[in-house]
Amino acid sequence: MKTTIFPPAIALVLVFLTGCASAPQKQVLSVQEKADYAQRIARIKSVDILYSNDNHVVVLDGGGSGSVGMAGLLGPVGLLAAVAIDGASKLSKEERSKARSKEFSDKVRSELPSANLSKDFADQVASKLRDRGMEVTVTPLTSSRTSADLATYPELANIAAGRAAVVIWNNPGLTAESATSAYVTSAVIDYYCADADKTKILDGRIVRRGDSVARTFQGLMDPISQTYSSLRTLYLSGHINIVQQCFDVPDEKRPIDVLKSIAK
Repeated sequence: MKTTIFPPAIALVLVFLTGCASAPQKQVLSVQEKADYAQRIARIKSVDILYSNDNHVVVLDGGGSGSVGMAGLLGPVGLLAAVAIDGASKLSKEERSKARSKEFSDKVRSELPSANLSKDFADQVASKLRDRGMEVTVTPLTSSRTSADLATYPELANIAAGRAAVVIWNNPGLTAESATSAYVTSAVIDYYCADADKTKILDGRIVRRGDSVARTFQGLMDPISQTYSSLRTLYLSGHINIVQQCFDVPDEKRPIDVLKSIAK
C-alpha cells in the first residue's frame, strides 16, 4: 500500500489538524525474515549521510499572529478588533508566510552565523551510527531539488558496494494554528535510505510538534537566539528515529518492502 507523502509546508499544517497518524495494520515478521534482515543490515559497514543545507526556517500561521497575539490582553473587544484588522490585511497567508520565513531565516544567518541546524542533525545521526561501529561521512547536498525528489538525487548515483546512503531533507518550522494562537516549534524531516544497487531500503517522514515559544512574530524575532534554541532542541530529538528506522531490525513489516538486498 502506497503511503501518501504531503509537501513539507502542508505537513507542518497537519501537525495541528491531527493528533497522530492512523496506525497501519501490523504484520509481524517471521523469525526467518528477521534473520535475513539482520544479515543484510550487518553487511553495511559504511554510511554516507547527505543533508539539505539551506538553513531555512518556515514560519506559518493561520491568521497573521502579529497585533492579534497581544490583543487578547485587551479583552474581547480588543481581540475582535485586532482579528478584523488582521483579516483585512492585503497579504495572503502564503505571501505572509514567505515574507516572514525569509525575514526570520535571514536574521538567523545574520545574528547566528555559525548556526546550522541541518548539519547538527546529520552529525547526531552520524554519531549514533559510529557508535555501532560504522564508518560515516557527512556531506551537504549540492542539489537544490525538493524533498519530493529524494530518490533521484545525483549524489545517490555512485554508492559503493558495502555502503548505504541516507539523504535527509530538513524542514524546521514555527507555526501558529490561528490568529489568536501562539507559535510553536515544529519539524518535518524527510529521509531516504538506499544501498549500492540503488535499491530503496526505507523512506519516510518524521513530523514533530514542540512547545509554544512566542505569541507574536516579533516575539519570535527577539531574542532570536532563544527561539532558535527551542527549535533546535525539538529538531535534534528526532535523530534517533532515522537510525532506528533504517538500521534496526523491525518486529513488523513496514508499509514498503524493507527486505530488499542491502550492499550484496
